[in-house]
Amino acid sequence: CWNAGDGSFVKEFFGPTAYGALGGAISPVDPQVMVGSGCEWRLDPETGRAKCTGLFHRGNMSNSRFGQGPGGRLYVAVAEGWIHGFNTVLIYERVGEGRYELRTRIEPKSDKTNEEGWLVGDITGARIWSDANNDQREQASEVRDYDIALGGWITGWYMSMTQKMTFYGCLYRIDPTGWTACGAPLYDLSKAKKMPAPEDILRRGGMGSKRGC
Repeated sequence: CWNAGDGSFVKEFFGPTAYGALGGAISPVDPQVMVGSGCEWRLDPETGRAKCTGLFHRGNMSNSRFGQGPGGRLYVAVAEGWIHGFNTVLIYERVGEGRYELRTRIEPKSDKTNEEGWLVGDITGARIWSDANNDQREQASEVRDYDIALGGWITGWYMSMTQKMTFYGCLYRIDPTGWTACGAPLYDLSKAKKMPAPEDILRRGGMGSKRGC
């Protein structure tokens, strides 16, 4: 909002959010910090208002979860989609107030797509990039492809991820298997552990309750 008389700044407004204000998450180390709509927000406990401290994700932000790595490093995982097909998960590290750097990207591999281009069908594996040289850009040596029937995906209606960066939204528990020199989490799907779930788990429940069981 600007003063029409002298052109001075009056007040800044943000919004509206996407449907249901998807993708919001509160920092586990500072409850006055949250992310949502691709940005970080700092809440003022005195006024109940928030200010935007930085924009870090320009894509869709339908699910997000905070997690911590070695030495208390703080990360946030962002899923770009919600209920339409299977969606990529990006992991950022918080490196300062409103500042995040992209560390890891986990892309699903599926046996088919629908007319809109969404991945559907059965998950056949994943393509995982973890930044090794801190340039936030993909190099071929940093990418691993895995062909494994996961029996679902790590994000859907919800994103099942613990604060130790373990994903469990499919039939496997997918733990970090290491960290690169710049702090990107590594995920080796050949070491994923199958969880003791019934084989028909993906046909049970509704609205995402079938995931992460």
